[in-house]
Amino acid sequence: MLSLDTAYPLKEIKESKLQRLCTLLWDWEICEACRKGRQCQERDCPWQRSSKLDNFFAFYKEVTSSYVPELLAGSPAALRSHDDLLDLIEIIKNQPIRPRAELIAAYFAQREGTSKSSRPADQHRAVNLAVQAISVVSCPTSNRSSSEVLELGSLPVVWPDGVGFGDFMCSAFPQLEARRIQPEVRSSSPTTAILAQVSREVLHSIQVVLFPFNSDSEVLLRSLVRKASLDPDCAQYGFAVGGDDLAYSCFGSKLMDLYDEVDNPSPRGFVEKWFERKSGARYVMMATFIGVIIAVILGILSLAVGLFQSWVAYEAWKHPVSIAD
Repeated sequence: MLSLDTAYPLKEIKESKLQRLCTLLWDWEICEACRKGRQCQERDCPWQRSSKLDNFFAFYKEVTSSYVPELLAGSPAALRSHDDLLDLIEIIKNQPIRPRAELIAAYFAQREGTSKSSRPADQHRAVNLAVQAISVVSCPTSNRSSSEVLELGSLPVVWPDGVGFGDFMCSAFPQLEARRIQPEVRSSSPTTAILAQVSREVLHSIQVVLFPFNSDSEVLLRSLVRKASLDPDCAQYGFAVGGDDLAYSCFGSKLMDLYDEVDNPSPRGFVEKWFERKSGARYVMMATFIGVIIAVILGILSLAVGLFQSWVAYEAWKHPVSIAD
């Protein structure tokens, strides 16, 4: 009989694993005191900002705690603990050009050696969890994964077996081409540069485009932080980067969709939706034709009334009525 720890190997996570996650994702250099669970003594230790990542940590815990390995015919779990998942994250980030299938085969062959290997489907799920932790993007090998489609409510972005993680990220955000980021970012990988660009565009679009500082929109943003549990860091305008001339290589089309919605709002309410459904060219022609018929009928009636009035006036003139004193 399976125990709870075996069925859900990622259900619990220690703070030390979250610290390693931050180190892998953002190159945090966490001080020794924080790593040992003591009071932080260094002013520049990035772990002091960890409270601002509560929403991200909650997301990470949610997507990992539900992982259940496929333990069939004595096969081991693809992820036995958070250490395995963090190892996958490190390999994916450090080898963004290596194809997915090759990366999976090399990692699990090195880890499991000649013993029984975990099931391929389980290995792919493990890689998907690692990519979700890195980029908050789901990446099955095909759109035929019905369970993931049902969970997400839409078709996820596909990471094929023969494609590296860097190219996958470029396909997930097609406006950001790899040739634009590789030559200039020698100190970081293409994957890091892509994620940095996405972060800049998200923050810039919130603080400069949608909710500019010292405006009514800023008041709305702060109310959303209070009432709708929006990330409080969104209202920290000192973090905005890029100025007014930031190029939206990732979310430009999305912002244009928002602009089109503001310029031409979607119908709301029964009356507006009814008019929207009846606003096609065929309905416009029908309405025009009906209007012409009504105008002709009204013209005929007006002519009939005019003739009647003329006849009455003529009869009154032909047969005047004398009024006795």
